[in-house]
Amino acid sequence: MRFFKYSIFLLSFACLLGSCTEDADQKAIKEVALNYVDATSNYDLELAEQYATQQTKDITLSFFKKTVMPHLDSATMQKNMPAENEIVRVRMISDTTAVAYYHKKTPRDEYTDSLNVVKQNGQWLVDFVVVIPSYLNLINDTTTHNRLPDREEIKRSRKSKNSR
Repeated sequence: MRFFKYSIFLLSFACLLGSCTEDADQKAIKEVALNYVDATSNYDLELAEQYATQQTKDITLSFFKKTVMPHLDSATMQKNMPAENEIVRVRMISDTTAVAYYHKKTPRDEYTDSLNVVKQNGQWLVDFVVVIPSYLNLINDTTTHNRLPDREEIKRSRKSKNSR
C-alpha cells in the first residue's frame, strides 16, 4: 500500500512538472508570435527579424523590405494602423513545433490567421516563408549580381512567362 501511495505521488509530481514546461513553452510561443505580428503590422521589419528564423529573414522579410516597403507611402501604412493583434490559440505539434493562431483587426480589415513557430537552439522563433515563384526565379537569375530584382524586373519576368 505504501508503494502505491508513493507511486501516485511521483506520478502526480511528474505530470505537474510536465504541465509547467508546457505552460512555459506556450507562453513563450504566444509572446514570440504576438511580437512578430505586432512588428509586421506596424511595418517594423527590423524588429520582426528578432522573432524570426533565418529562413524567414532571408526570404519573407527580405522580400518585403526590398520589393514592398519601398513602394508604400506613409498614408497607405496609416490606413492599416493601429492594428490590434491577439494570439487566440497555440497548438503544439511537437516539442519543437507549434502553430500560433492570431486575430488581427485594423481599420480596414479583420481576420484570423496562423504562424508556424519552431524551437531552435532553445529559442522559439516564427517560421513564416512566403513563396512567390516569380520573385524566387528572379533571385536565382540574379544571384551572380548579389542584388534583388526591382519592380520592373518582376513585371518583365511575369510578362515573359505569361507570353510563353
